Amino acid sequence: MRRAISAAAAAALVPDGASLLFGGFMGVGTPQRVVDALVERGARGLTVIGNDTARPGVGIGRLIDAGCVTKAIVSHIGTNPVTQRKMIAGEIEVELVPQGTLAERIRAGGAGLGGVLTPTGVGTVVAEGKQVIKLDGRAFLLERPIRADVALLKAHEAAYNFNLTYRLTATNFNPVMALAAGCVIAEPDEIVPVGVIPPDHVRTPGILVHPPGREAALMDATRMDAPPMDAKELIARRVALELRDRSLVNLGIGLPTLVARYVPAGLSVAFQSENGIIGFGAPPPHGMEDPNLTDAGGGFISALPGAVSFDSALNFALIRGGHLDMTVLGGLQVDARGRLANWMVPGKLVPGMGGAMDLVSGARRVIVAMQHSAKGESKIVPELTLPPTSVRPVSLVVTDLAVLEPTPNGLVLRERAPGVAVRDVLAATAAPLLVPDGVPEMQLGAALAD
Repeated sequence: MRRAISAAAAAALVPDGASLLFGGFMGVGTPQRVVDALVERGARGLTVIGNDTARPGVGIGRLIDAGCVTKAIVSHIGTNPVTQRKMIAGEIEVELVPQGTLAERIRAGGAGLGGVLTPTGVGTVVAEGKQVIKLDGRAFLLERPIRADVALLKAHEAAYNFNLTYRLTATNFNPVMALAAGCVIAEPDEIVPVGVIPPDHVRTPGILVHPPGREAALMDATRMDAPPMDAKELIARRVALELRDRSLVNLGIGLPTLVARYVPAGLSVAFQSENGIIGFGAPPPHGMEDPNLTDAGGGFISALPGAVSFDSALNFALIRGGHLDMTVLGGLQVDARGRLANWMVPGKLVPGMGGAMDLVSGARRVIVAMQHSAKGESKIVPELTLPPTSVRPVSLVVTDLAVLEPTPNGLVLRERAPGVAVRDVLAATAAPLLVPDGVPEMQLGAALAD
């Protein structure tokens, strides 16, 4: 007979050298009590597979801090400087996988499939050493399935028969991972009698679970919003004017999240986040935060009436399937052909691609929101010197100096920021620009009333 066990007993089921699937997105939806128990046990040689390495001391990040991990297969490490430092020093191996591809590889592993075909990463470093297959004139990468020895999940409710539910954006990778491991350990918030969870609310059948943690556990999410800056506000207000009524829009982490503050009056826009929610709104008042409701950057959000949360596989099916009207992403460089680089600076900054490769490949419109220069160097360059996010050109680039549109003939200067002259834009831009007569000053969206 199966029974509930302690976190320490759960950690004892994980042998040194094991491969582990970890639910979670920036630590939200990660079984932190089991993580803590693994650290206390002194686990070593682990291969961890999950969306990200969170932050130092949180989720997978705590295992890396403690020296438990030898390899991480993740989509993003940009919020964890310890992971980046250890990777560059050769202390751990990091395999970076586009976020949507990671979800599909895990799903394929759990579904008994031999792999998946995806357009994400074609023409980039992700394609190196992989088979490219052409179907109907379109190139796809063959990505292999992922399975692991153990899956560690964070559930909301577990019934006595171990049926599981998940809550809001803490759902993320958890349901997909439940099928892709030989042993599944779930840490629920609450254990309830059989029958309390309606059959159509069960997300993971209990037959897959062995065994769940004994006690309730809630993540201690920490807000990570960056302080507002004038340049960022200007960019966000201009990007907001690109929003269209009844559109589905993804906002990347960092600066792009500010766009939600400046939606033009009268527009109905549904914002989507890579961690699995459509219909989120502004952060709640202090003290009203829900630890299971965050954006892709880990910042607290609110769920608007009609909002829906779902797992990572469905989330990226929406993105890759062409159902997303627009995405707004940050950038490290954009070149004269409109190609974006936004996921690593070799040898220095290696945040990982996260969902960016899927978004650039799948969204109908791609808008880059970034500052024009960094440390005195233009981020608008003739050719990318950083690894590209996609070979597909972006739709528009909005900076604190200008609005630029990539065209087959080159980058066109469409607008200039208030108080900025055309000559100022040209002086700050390394790439050649096409300058029409009478470049107008950019208009800015107004802030919503508090």
